[in-house]
Amino acid sequence: MINDPDTPARPALTRLLRDVGLGAYTDRDLPFDPKAAFDGPTVTRRQEDMAIELVYHRDEGLTEEAMDITDSCAAKWAADAYRAVAAHVDTYRHWLDDDPLVASQAAELLAWFPPDEPTIAALLSADSTDAVRASANLALAHLTVSPCAIAARMTDLLGHDSFVVRVTAAVALARRLGQELPDPALSLLIDAKDAAALPDFPLGWQHRAARGYVASALQRLGLG
Repeated sequence: MINDPDTPARPALTRLLRDVGLGAYTDRDLPFDPKAAFDGPTVTRRQEDMAIELVYHRDEGLTEEAMDITDSCAAKWAADAYRAVAAHVDTYRHWLDDDPLVASQAAELLAWFPPDEPTIAALLSADSTDAVRASANLALAHLTVSPCAIAARMTDLLGHDSFVVRVTAAVALARRLGQELPDPALSLLIDAKDAAALPDFPLGWQHRAARGYVASALQRLGLG
């Protein structure tokens, strides 16, 4: 449905897809390690059927043992949902050139899956709008890879016309370089921290205020 440009409310459907695959995870959980996140006990189909019966069709019978099984099933279903969403990374890369409200969320989605060269290249070149560029900056901040191209691109963007693009590039550099952060990026973060108001960060990264991202970057430098 999201791939069809005639589908109404495509940005809302993109958000729904993200919620199904990632639930309540926020940038505080990045970089994301799915093996660690979903390293739970295995459950059988019989146990899943029992959990569904207990939760949805009975008013009683939730013993401690039954609750343990339902918790394990919930963890399995969360892992299944993540893997189902992770199977379409190539599609999310193509969405970076789509409607800006879809594209900015697609960039955030790409931060949650193991990075590969096509993903890095797509995020580095995601320039359709300032919001999409800023979202891609934040995604690149969290990818557990270390190509020099990311730091070089973020450094170039410190001179961008858009304040949000500049600040998100500085946030990305702070997360990736730590104490090796270039002075212009540090100055940007300090100015943003002291600004009376900051514009909202792009769709997909609104789990906290823009000032929170700036504060997190400064804390990473020991300046928060």
